[in-house]
Amino acid sequence: MRHFALPITLFVPLSLACGDSAEAPATGDGANDPAGADIALAPVLEDVYTVGAMEGEDWEIFGRIRSVDFDENGNLHILDSQADRVVVVGPDGDFVRTVGKPGEGPGEFSGLRDLVVRRDGSYAALTFGSIHLFDADGEFTGTVPADISTGMPMRAQGLPDGRLVSSNVVRMNMLGSGGSLRIATSEEPEGRAIEVFSLEEGMSELLYTAWELPEEDPDDGSISVSGSSTAASISMRMSPPKAFVPGLHVGVLSDGRIAVVDSVGYRVKLVGMDGSVTGTLERPIAPTVVTEAIREAELERRRAAREEGNAPGGEVVMSVRGTAGTSASALSSLNPDNVQSIQVMGGSIEDMTFADEIPVIDAITVDWDDRVWIERTGENGQGQGPIDIMTVDGRYLGTLPADGLRTPLAFGPGGLAAFVDLDEYEVQTVRVVRLSLER
Repeated sequence: MRHFALPITLFVPLSLACGDSAEAPATGDGANDPAGADIALAPVLEDVYTVGAMEGEDWEIFGRIRSVDFDENGNLHILDSQADRVVVVGPDGDFVRTVGKPGEGPGEFSGLRDLVVRRDGSYAALTFGSIHLFDADGEFTGTVPADISTGMPMRAQGLPDGRLVSSNVVRMNMLGSGGSLRIATSEEPEGRAIEVFSLEEGMSELLYTAWELPEEDPDDGSISVSGSSTAASISMRMSPPKAFVPGLHVGVLSDGRIAVVDSVGYRVKLVGMDGSVTGTLERPIAPTVVTEAIREAELERRRAAREEGNAPGGEVVMSVRGTAGTSASALSSLNPDNVQSIQVMGGSIEDMTFADEIPVIDAITVDWDDRVWIERTGENGQGQGPIDIMTVDGRYLGTLPADGLRTPLAFGPGGLAAFVDLDEYEVQTVRVVRLSLER
């Protein structure tokens, strides 16, 4: 195992340690007022360990690290989706165990997508069609089916009561051998669903419907069916891409509430388990109006990314709406066994449309002590923006600069934080530090 030292920099007075309580010093001059000007925070990083190697023990050679999470004992759980396993590392960086391996048997994975680690070290491992459960010792305890016809969470976070919460639940009903194909239609409820998934019942239920930017032309995407009922061809035309659409960002608090960002402005909603909004975190930062210069810059950025093979991507959930007429009804009664071909045509970058404003918030993360790390969108929608840190009672703690420390991928007890890096040989490593913040 190789360890790499991390330089410690940026020391300024007025300590605000991540491992301590959420209290921040009040100075009487509005220092914790979210309506005030940005207050610079300086991160102090103490190297703990780094794991990951090109050559070494089997456990420390990672294929594709998809997520990392701490438990309350400081153990780090590393999901390697390429190897279909979880590597557990102790607080000192020493190997503890591996959990799972490729296969179809109990405790084995086929397409490991996501890992929900609970504070006691037990977890739920999400694969396509099922969720595998393990206790705090890494022992397999059972499987919960996740039926794509009723709702399958693609990514999820854990709630204190044992359930999962997800804003990425996929539903599809396409059954062969006499079954039918069902698609979403324009009559589907408006908004974006945040759902809670029960690991006892294997079913999801709606918790909260987040706001969604209204479509300017809901018929941009179309579907058509040609041929006969026993030899059909399906053509789908996807809507052109749209820039600066507000994302849906969700974080879980230790009391069971969730933090939700779904709008253009600077507003983080705190949503209770009954679906009601119990509070908001806000700062008076207005969204940027999209100008012609901003449109041209975004088009150029996407063209360059496409040429380099790095076009914007990620997990995409495709929604197809039937156009007026008979196409939707034809699909609803079509037997997939009789579909000879499916052609999907996507809108090109050159046809891209734009929202009127650039959302202020680009991402949020809730740390171990329930502080909310709010990543602002970069200037004119380009690059990375500053990161504000706020408490759930609305106090503003300060801001990390856009060119400084980014939000860790995982937070743990006592100020532990984890980052995934690439070394000079393009090998993935996990760097664990003890993090504090100072003004």
